[in-house]
Amino acid sequence: MDSLTDWEETKTILQDLEELYQQNQDAERVGECIQLRDSITATYSEATDSVQDLIRNFSKEVDVLKQKAEELAGQPSSNPEIEELKSKIKQCGERYTEQQHHEKDIEAEVEALEKKMESLQLEQEELEKKAAASVPLMQHLLSLYANITKIKWDFSSESVAGVVSDAEGKGVVRQFDYSLENHTSFELANNIW
Repeated sequence: MDSLTDWEETKTILQDLEELYQQNQDAERVGECIQLRDSITATYSEATDSVQDLIRNFSKEVDVLKQKAEELAGQPSSNPEIEELKSKIKQCGERYTEQQHHEKDIEAEVEALEKKMESLQLEQEELEKKAAASVPLMQHLLSLYANITKIKWDFSSESVAGVVSDAEGKGVVRQFDYSLENHTSFELANNIW
């Protein structure tokens, strides 16, 4: 019975192999690779030819410009073209020097502004430290004053307004609302007390 099972397995393996050999996916991939290689080779050849043509054209232009330079060098220095070119070269040199000076001025200004910004940042940090130290103290003092005086201020009002409470803070003794325009700070303090 083992031989029958072995034979069946062998037939199955042979069928699988036959199917595998009938497939031509690998051949198609190889064909695609060959086409891609040919395409790349053609593109490379075209690019190489194009670059060689550019080099030839630039070489011709350089030769023409060399001839013009030799012709101009042989001419007397009073040639108007040469004088004009010398003038332009001089003007360009002057503008370049001006730009360098202007650039140095801007760099100095930027450096000065950076130093000023650093000092302002240090000053800001110092003020923030002072504020961080004084804010809790101020909050404590305001809380202490509010507890002692039993005054609750109305900060939404545009005038000096609020309520004075009794000693336990349960009932309202009186409300006040004084205009800043009609009273001095001394009168305001006396009226509230």
